[in-house]
Amino acid sequence: NRCFTGALGLGTRLNGKKISLKEIDSPASIETEILAIGERIQFVKAKKELFFDRLMRSHGHVRTYCDCFGHGLAISGHVGAMADFDLRLWDLFATKILIEEAGGKFIFLNASTPLGMDQKYDVVFGKPKIVDWIIRTGLASKAEPVS
Repeated sequence: NRCFTGALGLGTRLNGKKISLKEIDSPASIETEILAIGERIQFVKAKKELFFDRLMRSHGHVRTYCDCFGHGLAISGHVGAMADFDLRLWDLFATKILIEEAGGKFIFLNASTPLGMDQKYDVVFGKPKIVDWIIRTGLASKAEPVS
């Protein structure tokens, strides 16, 4: 019974109520946030299984939530951010608008120009500081524990 609505410049609403993501207070706050990721097979298909593995080793609260359920959790701030890989444009563009209009950050890790319907995309979105941490951790040459 959750309905997300939004449009560029008009904000994001959940069941008619405007929502805004609350940014974390400090880097240490990342430890208490739940991070959402898609299933490992998506990372394998994207040839980025190390990204998945680094996140799992680096954070104690990583959960796999598939598709729009995980996206909704990130948009509403119930999880700090989500990394979702091997997606088509139609799987992610509503999320991009909704997350940004709620004050969040949305990053394509492999966007090409022009965007194409036959391409697959890897994205990270959610609270800005957590998105940045996920990208740094996932792309790091080795996994470092949260400090």
